[in-house]
Amino acid sequence: TEGQGERDRLLREMNLLRPKCDKAETGLAGAMASIQQLEAQLQQHKFMLGEAQGKVDKFRGENEGLKAEVTGLRMQLEDATARSEHAIATLREERDLLHAELERLRNALQSASANMSEGMQAVAKLSNIDARTVSSQVRVYGESQGQQNQLHFQMDTVRKQISGLRNTSGAYGIQG
Repeated sequence: TEGQGERDRLLREMNLLRPKCDKAETGLAGAMASIQQLEAQLQQHKFMLGEAQGKVDKFRGENEGLKAEVTGLRMQLEDATARSEHAIATLREERDLLHAELERLRNALQSASANMSEGMQAVAKLSNIDARTVSSQVRVYGESQGQQNQLHFQMDTVRKQISGLRNTSGAYGIQG
């Protein structure tokens, strides 16, 4: 009966351990379910992290592209500024040359007018001159008229050029 007593004791112990074992198995099943759920969430977070990293890389690339574009535009702006400054300086030089030419032509016109007036006065004073001398004076008068007309034409041309430069410099924002 000693074997029977041992068997009964083991059965009682087994009956006492069975609920603990069932409880442990239930806890283990719950822990396994939690682990599976956490692993699924971890995979989902890894996927989302990969997507976010892809977006970061994409935005970095776009940022670098925009930086390069801004650099290119900045260089174009500097080039355009330098060219416009050069054009403005050239237009100012041309304007100054045209003003000097206009002044020269005015002086030449005044001189030609004075010469013509002197010639006319001389012709008027000479009343007893032979026909050859009168003809010579008429020729000189005609030449001075031609010079005066040519100078008027040159002055009109220079005025038109100055007017064109004023209109052009106005388009560039240049002030006199």
